[in-house]
Amino acid sequence: RFRDLIEGSIQGVFVHRGFHILFANEAYARMMGYVSIEEALAQPSMLDTIAPESRSKAERRYQRLMAGEVMPGLQRERNIRRDGSEMWVDLVDRVVTWNGEPAVQVTLMDITDRVQSERELEVQAAKVMALAEEIDAAREEAERNRRKAEAANAAKSRFLAVMSHELRTPMTGIMGVVDLLLGYAPRGEQRTLLRTLKDSAETLLTLLNDVLDFSKIEAGQLRLECIDFAPSRVVDDVVRLFSARASEKGLALSTHLPDGIPTAVRGDPTRLRQVLFNLVGNAIKFTEKGRIAIRLGCETADGGFTFRFEVQDTGIGLSAGQVATLFRPFTQADDSTTRRFGGTGLGLAICKRLVEAMRGTIDVTSTVGQGSSFWFTVTVAAGDPARVETETSTTAPQATGHPLRILLAEDNEVNRMVISAMLARMGHTVHGVGDGRQAVAAVAADDWDVVLMDMQMPEMDGSEATRLIRRMPPPKGEVPIVALSADALPEHRAHYMAGGLDGFLTKPVDWHDLAETVRRCQKGETPGVSPTHPAAPAQTADFPLLDPDRLNNLKESIGEEALLEMVEKLPPEFLKRLDALAAAVAAGDLHTAKRAAHQLRGLAGSFAATRVEAYARQIEEKAIDIAAVAAETGGLKEASRDTLAAFLALRAAGD
Repeated sequence: RFRDLIEGSIQGVFVHRGFHILFANEAYARMMGYVSIEEALAQPSMLDTIAPESRSKAERRYQRLMAGEVMPGLQRERNIRRDGSEMWVDLVDRVVTWNGEPAVQVTLMDITDRVQSERELEVQAAKVMALAEEIDAAREEAERNRRKAEAANAAKSRFLAVMSHELRTPMTGIMGVVDLLLGYAPRGEQRTLLRTLKDSAETLLTLLNDVLDFSKIEAGQLRLECIDFAPSRVVDDVVRLFSARASEKGLALSTHLPDGIPTAVRGDPTRLRQVLFNLVGNAIKFTEKGRIAIRLGCETADGGFTFRFEVQDTGIGLSAGQVATLFRPFTQADDSTTRRFGGTGLGLAICKRLVEAMRGTIDVTSTVGQGSSFWFTVTVAAGDPARVETETSTTAPQATGHPLRILLAEDNEVNRMVISAMLARMGHTVHGVGDGRQAVAAVAADDWDVVLMDMQMPEMDGSEATRLIRRMPPPKGEVPIVALSADALPEHRAHYMAGGLDGFLTKPVDWHDLAETVRRCQKGETPGVSPTHPAAPAQTADFPLLDPDRLNNLKESIGEEALLEMVEKLPPEFLKRLDALAAAVAAGDLHTAKRAAHQLRGLAGSFAATRVEAYARQIEEKAIDIAAVAAETGGLKEASRDTLAAFLALRAAGD
């Protein structure tokens, strides 16, 4: 039974005395590479199967065992097979009685595969440790480089911030001096040079502002406000500022706000307006024809709201490669973009930083030649409607009813900007043209809900344009047409109305009269005629330069930013009309002189410049010959110069 157990074991078992094998099982013979047990027993000494470095240790152990000493149980040693290959074993040995005499029985197990695996693991562990040390060293080096880069970047940003500020201050002074010089009515080449200087200064100031904003962000100086505001007001402000510019390019600018938009949220309206301003400005810059749409989506989120603003255009579009680099600093779509449109390439990078600071994201989808859609999200907290109402209340008329598509025919660019801004504020889409011929073409080419028609325009006046429109077949020939005119004489008004007008508004436009006229058009009612403004007193020099009540009403109606932007365009417009008046006087042309006075009167009235308006009205309505016109010209020029200086002071105070 004992022999059966030993022979059936998978572990090698042998008995030796003095390293001469007395017994071995088949597992041992097979393990050591012998052909048979007999061959194993025929070996002169089993010391030959033990690795040389372990033989002396094995001999000492044998002697101690035979002396009766208790030795540790499990041992590991390297053995040599019959063919010379290496073999590792775990063994247990003990003294037994063999044929009446003591001998040592050894039981061993082949662990060669396990030892090899352990060695491989040790090698891999050593490699991992070495790699870890390399990674630690690389991490330490990266951290040192990061600190150096941050220090360098902070120094660069501080430098940019200081330099941009220092450059912006004298640039503002340059622009102010140019405006003062333009106020003295220079002529010819001097005026051209001053206007070129002003345009260049404005471009440079825009670039400096971009650099200043970016340097603030880079230097970690960006601070967000947290105040109550109405999100729809932000959209209105941006549309108001860009409506005139869009009209000048013949672009339709529309807004799409969802029902139920919160009336008050808490966040930073200034930075939000800055992002939207940049995106809409780019859309207008890179779109030659078609439309621009501003869409707003809103979802509730953690007690607040997440807004999604989207600006879609039908402009030049972008390729996938251009989109990939679009939000990087100092990057534009390609070099030709910079040459053609200008800019620093910082605008979108600033937008990205601002949006991310407001816990949002920004991105774009675009197709070359078809247009782009820029969108961004921001998350804001719920606000207090009472505070918004108090802080943003205005006497400006509010939007009512469905939005209308309005065609505005007005030859004066600044008046066109003011009226377009107010109509956009009311929620309507406005397209502006500069004369009656363009108005007729626009009505023939598209459908409009109402036409606002200036009566005195170049190429074709409002009366002739109205008659041509009325000859068109329905429904184009039936579109409501409302006159805009500074000529408030009853007999002249009757003449204009007889040409097919549906309504009549006098200049300067009363915004509530305009809102009521549009409201009537929305309801399908006859627009009607606004009240006649009282005539000016005879002593025109006694009029104030600016009517504070009317000016304040204008500021509240279109916003201070829009007013200041439009004020910048006043000097060249004033000077153009004054030059035309002086040329007509020199040529003895009474009709042209009165026309120039009429245009100046409308422009001055729109901006509450009451003294210039009074002088211009005096010329238009009471001058019976060119000598009478010339008699008023000196006072008109002096009033214009003082008025422009007052507007310059107003703009400086606003800055």
